[in-house]
Amino acid sequence: MNKSQEKLLELMVDRVFAKHEIDEGADLSVKDRKKLREVVDQLTEEANAFLENSRQKVTEGNTEKTGSRPSVSSEPVHQPEPKRKSRIIRRSKNDPRNIKKYLP
Repeated sequence: MNKSQEKLLELMVDRVFAKHEIDEGADLSVKDRKKLREVVDQLTEEANAFLENSRQKVTEGNTEKTGSRPSVSSEPVHQPEPKRKSRIIRRSKNDPRNIKKYLP
């Protein structure tokens, strides 16, 4: 990582520690440090791989044809419409439409 990324990462870690009231003198066991280092290294590799893939331009000429994707036909596929459930309309006893009107 370059220096600016390291500084940003350090700032973020410091803020999280301050938020959760963790002092810098907290000791981690050797096993915990090793696990933490492995996680950080794995995340760094994944981030770098993602950045490399995002920089590549994909065109029809440089893509590989594999049999894993089904071919798309130009004919429209008929899909049946889902059945509509009938809704039961329930009215409250206090609904003004239920009031009976008496004429004088």
